[in-house]
Amino acid sequence: MAYELNGYLGAQFFKSRALVGGIHNMSDIKKWCESRNLISLLLIILLATTLVSRSIFNAVLILLAGLAIFLIQKQELKYYVQKYSFFLLPLLGISLSAAISFFVNIAPELSLSALKKLDVTSRFILLIPILFVLDRSKLSQTTILLGFFLGSVLAGSVAVYQVFVKHLALAVGDAGHHIVFGSISAIFAMGALLLCSQKQMLFKFMGSVGFIFGLAAVLLSGSRGAWVGLSAMMFFFLMHYIRNNKFVFFVMVGVIFFAGVFVSCYQPMQTQIVERFELGVSDVRNYFMDAQSSTSFGDRLSMWKVAVKAGLQNPILGSGPRSFNGVITHYQATGLINPLAGNYKHAHNEFLNFFASQGFLGLIMIISLYCLLLRFYFLHYQQKCKANIWPAFGIFFIVGYFLFGLTESMLDRNFSVIFFVITQQLILSQITMAAQHKAERDNLAA
Repeated sequence: MAYELNGYLGAQFFKSRALVGGIHNMSDIKKWCESRNLISLLLIILLATTLVSRSIFNAVLILLAGLAIFLIQKQELKYYVQKYSFFLLPLLGISLSAAISFFVNIAPELSLSALKKLDVTSRFILLIPILFVLDRSKLSQTTILLGFFLGSVLAGSVAVYQVFVKHLALAVGDAGHHIVFGSISAIFAMGALLLCSQKQMLFKFMGSVGFIFGLAAVLLSGSRGAWVGLSAMMFFFLMHYIRNNKFVFFVMVGVIFFAGVFVSCYQPMQTQIVERFELGVSDVRNYFMDAQSSTSFGDRLSMWKVAVKAGLQNPILGSGPRSFNGVITHYQATGLINPLAGNYKHAHNEFLNFFASQGFLGLIMIISLYCLLLRFYFLHYQQKCKANIWPAFGIFFIVGYFLFGLTESMLDRNFSVIFFVITQQLILSQITMAAQHKAERDNLAA
């Protein structure tokens, strides 16, 4: 099925002379179709291993980068940059603001090891050639959804193994961090659910299974931020599908109902979830009622306070990328915050972390990235094209990442940056492809 869809979309792709570039004969087309199938396979592996194998994830990323060297063409790259300028310019701005802040604040130390501080933010710009190749490949919808399905199933399987076999308190996957593991698992769960909107019963079944596994990964991660983000995304999905696809709506309601029954009946799971919620409530109560700052909530408030102070001290460029640990250590010595809070390397808030490290310049760039993507998705969602599920998914993805980012610096980790940026490209490309096909059909009808 995926191969047939790839072939159809590839044929449509080659009809457009603006995109053909250096392809002149059937032999070239055949070679490129083979490359596209390879890219499809690599993408599926990349998505499937995001949370469960950093080595495979990085190896696939390197292979995609290598393909970019051979497949990129100047005239096509120029067209790509123009088409997605609203997406690429904020990515470029984030990297440039980090570089400027680095050379102003950190480079004077003349330490080569300090260059590591540019590692994460450099991903925003270094990924652009890979994004170009993914867009040029015109990957089928089925290929992308299969990647989400496998990512969700593997995340859920690893979570079950870690909690019930290895007896870890919280599932962390190979990411090594339960909050990020739970947050990205929530995205995978919703991505897998999109398979239920397909006509084939096999895809509907796979979507239901993937959603269940992803939901299990989120619950077992113990990430309260992921629970909140997933709840918001599921609510919006329910509102969307109650009008557009009753089958998906009832699948969601059924899975949520049986998940609730399972959690209620399975005492260890119920105890873990209740304990996480009660701990959050007690943290808030202890901080405001008893002035206890040595709690998870208290530590976050301390970090947010430091991030605001650091940003206001260097409002334009901030204190430098990945410099928060040094900043918080300084304020720890002054007695402003609890000593235990000095162990953290970021502000546990996406936007305050950018403000502290890259000043208003970095903050404007990250807010622009979110706002411009949301604007694009809303414009296409308002067209109410039932056949195109991607504008809705794009909105819910951004909403989810925004909620995750309120209590965790999601874009302060390489694999989380890569997952965010690549997934946005996949969503954008599916929306633009659907718009192109609709325009072609309208022209033929006219």
